[in-house]
Amino acid sequence: MLFQLEEGWSLSGQVVNQEGKPIEGARLIASREGESGPRKPSAETKSGADGWFRMARLPEGSWILGSNYESVLDAEASSGMDEVVDPTHVRVSRGCTDVRLVLRARPQIRGRVVREDGHPITLFEISHQQLRHPEGRFSVQAWGSGEQTLYFRAPGFSTRSLQVQLREGKDLELGDVVLKDLPGVSGRVLEAGTSAPIAGARVEVGGRVAPTQRDGSFTVEGVPERALLTVTHPDYASVQVPIREDSREVSVVLEPGARLEGRISLEGVPVQSGSVYLRSEQGGVVATTGFWEGHYALSALASGRFVVQVVAPSDEGPAPMFPLRQVELTPGGKVTLDFTAQVAGAALEVFVPERNLEVHLFPGSLPLMGPKQGLYTKIVGSYIGKPVREGVVRFSRVPAGHYTLFAMRRDEDVTSVHREELEIPSEGELSFSLLPQWTQYAD
Repeated sequence: MLFQLEEGWSLSGQVVNQEGKPIEGARLIASREGESGPRKPSAETKSGADGWFRMARLPEGSWILGSNYESVLDAEASSGMDEVVDPTHVRVSRGCTDVRLVLRARPQIRGRVVREDGHPITLFEISHQQLRHPEGRFSVQAWGSGEQTLYFRAPGFSTRSLQVQLREGKDLELGDVVLKDLPGVSGRVLEAGTSAPIAGARVEVGGRVAPTQRDGSFTVEGVPERALLTVTHPDYASVQVPIREDSREVSVVLEPGARLEGRISLEGVPVQSGSVYLRSEQGGVVATTGFWEGHYALSALASGRFVVQVVAPSDEGPAPMFPLRQVELTPGGKVTLDFTAQVAGAALEVFVPERNLEVHLFPGSLPLMGPKQGLYTKIVGSYIGKPVREGVVRFSRVPAGHYTLFAMRRDEDVTSVHREELEIPSEGELSFSLLPQWTQYAD
């Protein structure tokens, strides 16, 4: 992109390597000095086969010129600019018509990633850069100089950090970098109450998966430290077990999963589609499913008391609203819970004592918490009050049920939170005066 101005000056020059050979295709980017924020390209071009480049009609003033070529400037060998700004940029102005940029390749860090027995690890990661080589070899660019830490990772192996000393312009040979095999985890999955083995369960830990055998046994190789083992089965409630560093033999007990199903209708007609959310009494979503043609089903659920929320879109007009329902599930039990859409939801006006308060209604009984305890993620599924006039926040349509009201005041480093519980009827106009008792949480 070149400036299309009637007046200005031209910048030209050549890009070469340390041997003086032209570099073709180096992208040259110029930005006006003094621009606030990140440097934005104001003009750019590419070097030709002979390494030459030209930028025409640049406005008067000082400019910062750099190249995106995978190399750094040789400051001593480069010439024709006002001064070198940093390893990749120079300052230029009118009069710099014959700039010579000498680029040298960035130094490389080389080596080989191997197992303890010397065999190569063919797929690995170096400081979040994923690499693959049949002999475990790597050659990555070194950025900067001085002491740096490299992190070597590979599936099934422990992470290794390596302190290295980088020198400007010098390659670094690391030789063999040895990664230790991670120990495996083994155990059995049994049924609660009967201790009968459960075959065909899915055991997942550290990104690795294994099924249980006929005797309920399983083995997962290469499990990271402090991993979380998850066991699922279509007929049982899933379980998560933390892996202890001092014990790699675990016994997991699954209780028969509960089933929740039902029909969802509007004026006697099945609602075509939507979503069903099963929430714990603490407000978290335990399970969710879509429904079609007015029928939903959730299986392999844990036992306990839950809040069920139904959400459906609208083809035209206001979306149908469904009251919140509470349900108690028992191990292996089956519960049918039908939902009929409300004709109209209740409206709630909250009188707030100060400006800039966020007011949310959350289905169920959510405990008091702050941002670090997950408040922001919890309120994603809440109803949000809309300011309608000075000192009043309104919820236009809310399904019947038990809710937790959260009021939040966000300052620079602190979030103040107020909580109380409300019962919303199926219809009507309600008003409520908020008298907050603030609890402060550091963000």
